[in-house]
Amino acid sequence: MAWDTLQVSEQDSRAMFNALRPVFGDAGYVLSQGVRGCFYIKITRGTPVPEFAPAPEILGSDLYAILPDDRKWTALFNECQVILHNHPMNADRIRDGKMAINGLWFWGQGVLPEALRHGFIKVVSEANDLQALAAFVGVDPASERKNTLIDCRHIRDWSLLESCLPADDGFLLDFSDGTIWNWQQPFKWYFWRRNSFGFS
Repeated sequence: MAWDTLQVSEQDSRAMFNALRPVFGDAGYVLSQGVRGCFYIKITRGTPVPEFAPAPEILGSDLYAILPDDRKWTALFNECQVILHNHPMNADRIRDGKMAINGLWFWGQGVLPEALRHGFIKVVSEANDLQALAAFVGVDPASERKNTLIDCRHIRDWSLLESCLPADDGFLLDFSDGTIWNWQQPFKWYFWRRNSFGFS
């Protein structure tokens, strides 16, 4: 089983969306297309939703052992499997040396806020949820103005982190443990004097 490494093209995503949308509509849900092969399911507020484990945590597991007891969602999961398994898109993917996409996993449920505000003009992130919230607020992804939020949670190499940071402006590093570093350039136009260090 794979997740987030399937090289899902926009064409693949659209083909899956067109094939699966009627299935979710018949179940009383609204399916919308996200990015990189992700989709969003809209349900009526207050509708009970079973707990689904996040996809990264279940890789290599027996899916049927962790599916919820709710028969409606299990049936929906099975129907998506059948549709995608038989979809001609997968024949094209296999011919091109890619893995077949033969199922959807439901996870990440939450309640969409009535309104959302923040102080950023631009949001740069690979996280689907952050991209969706940015789009919900109406952030312009092409804006070059200041107050940019750069999501670096996936970066583990400092050199890659440096390449994401602005060259001329200050920036704020907000770590998950609550530590905050505020970096500025106070010495950009400062010239050291020899006698500042006691030299004669």
